[in-house]
Amino acid sequence: MSTRPTIPAVLRIDVEPDEHQPKARSEWPGFAGMVAHVEAMRSRLSDLSGCGVHPSWFVRFDPDIERCFGRADFVVQQHRDLFDSLRQRGDALGIHVHAHRWDASQAVTFSDYADQNWTMHSLISRKCRLSAGALTVSGTLRTKCPRNVRAR
Repeated sequence: MSTRPTIPAVLRIDVEPDEHQPKARSEWPGFAGMVAHVEAMRSRLSDLSGCGVHPSWFVRFDPDIERCFGRADFVVQQHRDLFDSLRQRGDALGIHVHAHRWDASQAVTFSDYADQNWTMHSLISRKCRLSAGALTVSGTLRTKCPRNVRAR
């Protein structure tokens, strides 16, 4: 029987609105679709790899999400059942932010990396809201795969 070296793999999924510049409070159907897609593949990928499959889901929490949807954790509140299911499966949850800023005069969102204060606001204000209990998240990847797995 031949053995192959283990090749680590990370499945990292960003949870964001379907549109780049959302105009309405959509239900983020792309997220629900991605959860269904991952669930459909999970057993097959686990069988092929010999490891449990536990993606890391990084939810977008930033001022532009709050502006568009009324709260930074909108998708978590909208799809609480899906997030609970992902956590029960052992998937890791984390956050990510964009330094997107709304320009009302041009009715457009732009990435503002020139203003360090804005970038810090985007990061720090989200951390405070998370610590207030909107979502328990972890930036740590979880793995249940043994170090030396034989290829099947």
